[in-house]
This record gives sequence, C-alpha cells and structure tokens, in this order.
Amino acid sequence: PSFEGELAILKDHVPILASLKAGQINIYLNGVVAKKIIINSGVLNFSNNEAIILVEEVISKEKYHNEFITNKISELQNNISNYVKIGDDEALNKEQQSLNDILTIKELL
Repeated sequence: PSFEGELAILKDHVPILASLKAGQINIYLNGVVAKKIIINSGVLNFSNNEAIILVEEVISKEKYHNEFITNKISELQNNISNYVKIGDDEALNKEQQSLNDILTIKELL
C-alpha cells in the first residue's frame, strides 16, 4: 500500500524505496499468501532480493476493536470540522489523511 499505488515485488526486482500508507501487506511463499500484515504507515526498501519493511505499527484486532475505531473516527471528524471552521489547511489535510487511514484499517479488519 504505497502512496504511489499498489506494489508487487518479485525476485530480481529493481531496487525500490517506497513510503507506505495504511493497508495490508501480503507475503507470498511459493505463490501462496503465507502472511497478511495490516499496517498504518511505514517504509519499504527492496534491494539485492531482500525486502526491509519498517512500520510505525502493525495493526492488531485486539487494539483496533470496533469501539476504538468508532471513537477514533468520531474524534477525527470533530477535529476536521474544527480545522475547517478556523481555516487551518495543514492540520485539516493531516486529519483527513488520518481519517482515510483509520477507515482503511476498519475495512481490512
């Protein structure tokens, strides 16, 4: 889930460095999804057939339960309304991205 779009990296892929947004990372072994990881953001570095993924947080169902997500969405929507009223575009954009991230996480869980 990079900001530039979805990624698929195979053996001998050219080196790549990408910023990751909230979403799901699928790790394949022999053509089958061996592991699914939901993240909120991070960085991917692929070089010499080795991938290094640094993430801010791996999302767990235990932490991101329905009540937590509902409360977080409400909080972000209130913040967005306040930033619209005061005209703080920078803060507004940040909160809108956070809302998009939490909605993505909700959909994946």
